[in-house]
Amino acid sequence: MTEARIVEASRAQADLPESTVTVDVSAETSTATSFPFVFSVCCLVTRYSEYGALREALKAQGFDESNCEFLVCDNSAGNRYSAFDAIRGFGRRAKGRYVLIIHQDAIPLESAAELLRLVELVEQHDPDWGVIGNCGRQFGGRASLALEIDGRATRVGEPFVRVAAVDENMMLVRNGTGITVSKHGKGFHIYAFDLCSVAARLGYNTYVVDHLWRHDSAGTIDEGYLAAKQRMEGKMREYHRGQFAPTTSTTLCWSSSPFQQAKARALSILTIGHRKHRAIRRKMWLEGLFTNPLFIFYIVYYRLRDAWCWVKRRRPRSLVTSDAASPQ
Repeated sequence: MTEARIVEASRAQADLPESTVTVDVSAETSTATSFPFVFSVCCLVTRYSEYGALREALKAQGFDESNCEFLVCDNSAGNRYSAFDAIRGFGRRAKGRYVLIIHQDAIPLESAAELLRLVELVEQHDPDWGVIGNCGRQFGGRASLALEIDGRATRVGEPFVRVAAVDENMMLVRNGTGITVSKHGKGFHIYAFDLCSVAARLGYNTYVVDHLWRHDSAGTIDEGYLAAKQRMEGKMREYHRGQFAPTTSTTLCWSSSPFQQAKARALSILTIGHRKHRAIRRKMWLEGLFTNPLFIFYIVYYRLRDAWCWVKRRRPRSLVTSDAASPQ
């Protein structure tokens, strides 16, 4: 993972204007000196008495001022901020290498050193990880939990496992990746899924590690939760609306339908008009003939459609006027 680090240009060599800087994109962000803290421990607080107990528990497990900064979003006087608001604010402010977002009633039962060890194992396995939690569901629906609730503890059974999304009680976000929640998200439910969904679209993967936490509540599933579920489903439908998307130079297609694929190929071929790119256009024709010749139908259709539109534009205005004025 790299981060854009701005450095002064060598103007004697580059002969650049005085105000110009170059961007070094080869600098790794994983060095310990990139961030002044290891963790930015972030919490949306509604009861400071409960948050005080959390801080004591964190300190006992090695999450203290020597390696952490502590950020809070104050909802003690009412729900001024949604969870989405808080996460966006934490991401802008955090100076830790890892942004640890936790509930005020989520208590670590294992050390900060153990969490770092597990994160390093994930890093070695998958340098493109972006989010880590202690609970989540794999893509097949199987739950992976490192959680004690109501006095009963469940373990993952292995150091880490890749999942589709994590639970909100504890989320570790890799700082410097740009991972955050959606701009228009609101409320206090399903924001962990949104975070992991954004991470996936940015190219980062999500994992659960076997780091045990105690959650002193069973969560809240009510009418507000169902409303949040519907909002999130609507948002995801908007993301995946349609089967292809045109750009200025091609048409992207992610449908498995041969008709949609043929349509996208036809549009891509028709988009490439400059003689400089004739070889690529010819290659796309040949590939299409062998894999899905349906695209020829769409080529003909779009050519006829464009020709008809051209005729309508070129039709003399006097003819249009006389047609409209002719007696019935």
